[in-house]
Amino acid sequence: MANLSDNNEKVRALTQVEWQLLFNLIPEIQKTEKFGEFEEGQTLEDGTVELPYYQPVEIVGDLIDVVITLDFVPGWNWLEWEEGDDILCEPEPNYSKHKIITLCKLLTMIVRADEFEEGFLIENFEDGTVLKI
Repeated sequence: MANLSDNNEKVRALTQVEWQLLFNLIPEIQKTEKFGEFEEGQTLEDGTVELPYYQPVEIVGDLIDVVITLDFVPGWNWLEWEEGDDILCEPEPNYSKHKIITLCKLLTMIVRADEFEEGFLIENFEDGTVLKI
């Protein structure tokens, strides 16, 4: 598992072109009003039941792709990062006071957490968290 200093080096080594992959998403995020829809489960023709799920819009998938591609914090255990939970739970978080590595970790945490809490990523788009970070 990579240590924190390795992750800081990874973020420092990102090129302007790599950062631009992330920053190019900002205008689309700003103009998007709805980031996904909740789809009710259905009974399929064969009798199986499809569970309800969130269907994200394209920009949500684009952010996931960029976060995965840039791999800001390889080998980092986001599940145990209590500081991230604390930051995201602040009523009015001031993201500008945090280091770049912390912001990268927050984006990674939000993307990964959606795998366990479906809709979490869409919620963080809709409440403005992703754009603020």
